[in-house]
Amino acid sequence: MPENVRYITPEDVPPPTGGAYTPVAVAGGFVYVCGQIPRDAAGNLAGDDFESQARQVFTNMERCLAAAGATFDDVIKVNGFLKDFSADFKAFNEIYLETFSAPLPVRTTVPSALTSIKLEIECIAYVGD
Repeated sequence: MPENVRYITPEDVPPPTGGAYTPVAVAGGFVYVCGQIPRDAAGNLAGDDFESQARQVFTNMERCLAAAGATFDDVIKVNGFLKDFSADFKAFNEIYLETFSAPLPVRTTVPSALTSIKLEIECIAYVGD
């Protein structure tokens, strides 16, 4: 592992399952949050509808950021992956605008071949050295 990198596995987000990764890494003043999914800390799916799932994803992101001493105000880049891009992009954008304030983070949103979930979101924040 590289020196001066801190790896964090918050207890209040879903644990890594089916993959080998750490949810949060802090390096050089940057906070990297891996793709968050719409499951609570116990692994339960937030709901069948897009809004419920999106709100859980942003809650998980907020908890990951907090574990690293960051907030949504520190986020500079967001990558969003939507299962049904054409059906859910508008709702995603609305919830995104409730979550972040201007100046908005740089963002990429793409369709994805997700199976049992409707979205996954990852981000990068900057908290300084």
